[in-house]
Amino acid sequence: MRHLLLAPALLLAACGHGIDADNAAANENEIRNAQRTESSASPAAAAAKAQVDAYYAKIAAGDFAAARAMWDQDGAASGGSAEDLKGAYAVYRSYTAQAETPTHIETREGIDYVIVTVAAKAETKSGATRELKGMVYLRRPAAPADAAKGQGGWKIWAVDVRPHH
Repeated sequence: MRHLLLAPALLLAACGHGIDADNAAANENEIRNAQRTESSASPAAAAAKAQVDAYYAKIAAGDFAAARAMWDQDGAASGGSAEDLKGAYAVYRSYTAQAETPTHIETREGIDYVIVTVAAKAETKSGATRELKGMVYLRRPAAPADAAKGQGGWKIWAVDVRPHH
């Protein structure tokens, strides 16, 4: 009877099913580098869409410092200061944007990525009206530490909104 129990244990050990530090590190790397997708209808995608709406609400309210803080790298990904962001919108009397449909979420190397389409209407200080369309690109760690804060950890890393022809 002892030999029957010993044989499977030896086979498992010989096949590498033992747990050691090398296997644990390899498993951690495999998980971190895993690629996955998540539905555009998921709560995480909805949080990304809400983040874009909150960003444009801050722009509309003239709170450019808070809007810049929504960018990745503590705002540095915006490519400028809050004053620079304010200057980008200085030509408009009004600017309203609405987040539309997010894409599905892609995860690569431990980072979630999503794109949210945006439609905007703007009136310049000279009275001309413009319709704009584009995309806001967001990312976050695949296991966001601040998901409980309601923003889902999403940070803006690029915006491409242009006049719609």
